[in-house]
Parts: sequence; structure tokens; C-alpha cells
Amino acid sequence: MDWKPISTAPKDQLLLLWGHLDPHPESAYLHAQLDRPTRATGYWCDIDRAWALMGSTWLGPWFKPTLWQPLPPPPHNTDASGPSEGGER
Repeated sequence: MDWKPISTAPKDQLLLLWGHLDPHPESAYLHAQLDRPTRATGYWCDIDRAWALMGSTWLGPWFKPTLWQPLPPPPHNTDASGPSEGGER
């Protein structure tokens, strides 16, 4: 899948986002460590009118995505019998 500009992202589904955390730490060293591009799962928050990371709160972390792509499909079980019940041999 190709990365697309964030301006084209749908705002009604979970997406794979690419961008920068924006933690606003006091330490310049800490800011340099956290200000690296990162990939994360996120969504558009209508209340904050901003992109949010899964598991974040109104306290952050804040995220400034520049690119997006749809989440890949979930893995599927190729074994038709399903997961093992344990103890059976």
C-alpha cells in the first residue's frame, strides 16, 4: 500500500498514520528523542478537531500526521479447525 497525504484521509475510520509525536517536553534532549517520525494507529477526533492516537487521552500524546494508509486486513486462521483447546493431542 502507498502512503497518501493526510489531507486525503477519511475521518470516519481507524487508519495507519505516519508523522511526529508532539509531546512539548521541557527537556530539549527529550524532545530530540521523541521528535522522530513514527507510525501509529489513529483516528480523527471531532471534539478536538485533530488526529488522535489509539489509547491517547485529552492529555496527549499529541500527534501531527503527514501521511496515512488503510489498516492492513487482519490475519486469518488457515487451520479450519480453529484454535487448539489445550490438553488435546
